[in-house]
Amino acid sequence: MTLLNSYAASIKSRSTRAIFNILYIGQNVGIVIGTLMVGFLLKHGVTVVFMVTSLFYAALLIITLIDFNVEVDRRIPDKAITRGAPPEINVNKMVLAICGVVLAVYLAYALWESVVPVHMTNLHIPFENYSLLWTLNGLMIVFGQPFVNRVSTRIKLSTQTYVGSMVFAASFICLIFAKTYPAFILVMVITTLGEMIGFPGIPAWIDSLSTPQQRGKFQGMYNLFMSCGRAVGPLFGGLILDFASYRGLFMLAAGLIIIFMVILMVVNRSRELTK
Repeated sequence: MTLLNSYAASIKSRSTRAIFNILYIGQNVGIVIGTLMVGFLLKHGVTVVFMVTSLFYAALLIITLIDFNVEVDRRIPDKAITRGAPPEINVNKMVLAICGVVLAVYLAYALWESVVPVHMTNLHIPFENYSLLWTLNGLMIVFGQPFVNRVSTRIKLSTQTYVGSMVFAASFICLIFAKTYPAFILVMVITTLGEMIGFPGIPAWIDSLSTPQQRGKFQGMYNLFMSCGRAVGPLFGGLILDFASYRGLFMLAAGLIIIFMVILMVVNRSRELTK
């Protein structure tokens, strides 16, 4: 994903925000189609599933060899060219603050995949109903993201990230009170709205802070913190549940997002004042 984001950021024919929005839609279209295909192909055996997967990877390799021929600018920019730009240390602090939010958000997101299904089955809600929530998530993103993209182009990337992350945090507060399946559907809708608003704008915001030489480094940091959040999330959820309830876990997840969001707001405000 680091390399893919760097490739996407190198496209100059459209705005970076539009490119990352399209990339985000494409990822979710792939998830929806892939999930549907697995359900069909698995009837014919696991071997068929892996054969089809290998064909898609081979197609990706061919596309990469044919179309992904991007010239890399290895020149060190003259200091005079960047006159008036914020010091690099301030940019690094900004990217770290953004990555902190990414870590908290994806840590919380991982709870949907690890803790929430157990919580729902404890409430005597069938696991099949949990699976349908992800179908709803994918359909909302595929059909709703283009509309969200049109609206988001009128606001700043920072504002888009703030709003999306806060809506995402609010969904975990709502999750505390979810006891029935319709309530979980409503919470998934709120979660997906936060995801649709905030998630595509984060790599675009990071790219707007990067020079061509820093692009790969900063996109790598973004993907590193995202992967760490996904990896730590299930462990974090299990450890908290050993000492607290689901209510406490969801409150803590929302609190972590809000804390890192406040830190990001302070760092961003400080950076804007020093311009």
